[in-house]
Amino acid sequence: MKRPYFAPLLVLVFITTRAEEHKWYQGKVILITNEVVNAEISRAPLETLLLRVDGKHSVLPAHKVKSYYYYDEDKDINRRFDSYVQYYNNIPLVSFYECVVSGEWSVWRRQKIHRPVIEEKRMDAFSYYVKHNERMVPLRFFKKELYPVLASACRSDNEAQAELRKLRPGKPADVISMAKRVNSLLALQSNLPAGRNGSAVSLQ
Repeated sequence: MKRPYFAPLLVLVFITTRAEEHKWYQGKVILITNEVVNAEISRAPLETLLLRVDGKHSVLPAHKVKSYYYYDEDKDINRRFDSYVQYYNNIPLVSFYECVVSGEWSVWRRQKIHRPVIEEKRMDAFSYYVKHNERMVPLRFFKKELYPVLASACRSDNEAQAELRKLRPGKPADVISMAKRVNSLLALQSNLPAGRNGSAVSLQ
């Protein structure tokens, strides 16, 4: 199936005429070819990424990007985004997902409308996902498909089990707490550093 290249072209035409209105970050982009590009980055609509190198602009659609990183000065956090393919009626759609918690159990979120501004305070602006062993599931399926596995990882720790029982597997803030707790427990068991929060967002 041919990919619609008109979308990045429209984004480039629109954004380059109003580039001064966009928030730019110094960051790094890893292309699907594993090439690393150091550039100024601005998030753009339609699952695209706007780059600026030596004053020249270019647009990268999500399917050409493996991941991108930048330091968010306003939130004092290093942000990481990976591209993932989801299938809707057997049609592949590549979107950018932000890492909220990293580690063996990681939590990701996708801004429903990819915009230059990350709407931290709008819970309805994001869809959340949990990833374990390279398997990523939407939050609505977490309780049925992955929560039993996560809970079993805490069987040897009564305190961790008690904490899990207080949390709701359908609430993003609680799932983030679960992932952090089990990652810390697994790190202690294996003497490895635990995964850390990948986003400045607070969901409490």
